[in-house]
Amino acid sequence: MAIPQHEERTGASAKTVIVVLGVVVVITIVFVWWPATTLRDELLNRLLVDVSEPVPGFSGRAAIAVLAFDNLSDDPTQDYFADGLTDGIITGLQRQGWFPVIARNSTFTYKGSNVDAREVARDLGAGYVLEGSVQRRADSLRVSAQLIDAEGLHLWAEKYDGPLTDVFDIQNDIIANIVETVVPELQNREMARVELVHPDDLQAWDYLLKAEARNPVDSLEETRQVEDMVWKALDLDPRFGVAYISLARIYSARASRFGAPFDETTAQAIDYARRAKQIDPFDVSICSCLGTYLTVAGRIEEALLEHEIALDLNPSSAQAHGGYAWTLIAAGRPEKALKHARVAMRLSPRDPDLPDMKAIEGIGLMMLDDLDGAIRSFRHATGLGAPSEVHVYLIAAEHVSGNADAAGKSVERMTREYPGAPLTQLLPRFGYERSLTTLLRDHLRNDFPGDIDSANELEVFGYLLRQAGWDGALEAGPSGG
Repeated sequence: MAIPQHEERTGASAKTVIVVLGVVVVITIVFVWWPATTLRDELLNRLLVDVSEPVPGFSGRAAIAVLAFDNLSDDPTQDYFADGLTDGIITGLQRQGWFPVIARNSTFTYKGSNVDAREVARDLGAGYVLEGSVQRRADSLRVSAQLIDAEGLHLWAEKYDGPLTDVFDIQNDIIANIVETVVPELQNREMARVELVHPDDLQAWDYLLKAEARNPVDSLEETRQVEDMVWKALDLDPRFGVAYISLARIYSARASRFGAPFDETTAQAIDYARRAKQIDPFDVSICSCLGTYLTVAGRIEEALLEHEIALDLNPSSAQAHGGYAWTLIAAGRPEKALKHARVAMRLSPRDPDLPDMKAIEGIGLMMLDDLDGAIRSFRHATGLGAPSEVHVYLIAAEHVSGNADAAGKSVERMTREYPGAPLTQLLPRFGYERSLTTLLRDHLRNDFPGDIDSANELEVFGYLLRQAGWDGALEAGPSGG
């Protein structure tokens, strides 16, 4: 018996409603009821970064993802050595510039898990995956590596056995073989640029690997311990450029996180970064870090130049694109900042710093008067655990857009997450995004009590927060509370 047409439509509509309700329930569970977990973050990351398209700027060439090499040594504390060898391969592949390389921050999220290369390729939008292992015994070394494409086809594999002193030659050989496999049309003379410059003293390199394995540090005392290890490396090899960058990071952390005198300590970070660049002017991490510290110090034009040099050296560095985006925001150039922030996210779609990139995107959109887009980006960032200042930006954007209810709810959430924190603690990078403050002054010109142009940045943000229902203090009292 035939089913009447209207009944068919009714049945189809009912199924559609059920499917839609099911999707709504899942989204509600994931984003509202489900506590912040690794899986939740992973689902958010997949939704926020589209990896279906090639990385811009590489003529459509597929990206390569280098997984953390497994430590097969009897000593589990040798993880730092396996990580250091992997880092060298990633850096060498990035330096060649012919195809994009997914950032370490994303590929190392798979460390220790038994993951299929095809899954990694799908998650990160990569055409190739390199995996391998390291076994270090006393003064000998065994390394294996294999290159797999996104379909699971093994393209190249090699095993190396030799003395520990061969480690840099092994790194360079792996890099050269990968380049030859992925871009076979290149000539040998063009491949020479992939080789890395290494320290003269292997022990110096070992000390630096141990120091870097301690980052990010969690206390001022830990910065001192890490600094001691770095100086041991420099005592053995004073021309070890990246060791000075490690010192610069330590001093930057002291200035931004551990209460050291800001201007003086930031100036020391810049000085160490400049020393590193004098030794190795072609290291992208050095130029990028120097640009970041110059931005923090408010020296925007110098910072822009350093970031441009970094990207010229290495267009595949997510760190360089992200740092450049921050500086472009500070320079009041939001359109270009958005472009580089999005390339950074494409190169590192599972990055723990993804909330920072979404915050940059939000500020850029707000500067372009796209308040709805800015609010979405800020909400994505806070949903991924963004730092406290992003909550302040979200509240400011919601209030300026006229959504008082949403701003009030965001104030309640911020207060729960940062109870009793004054505005100076909620905005630890206060003054960094001055262009955003200028924009807010324009929006508040007719409402602000007093002269908006003479109001400092704390007063501007404080006014917005209070309008949204916040009752905190601008600065900490004498007791530090």
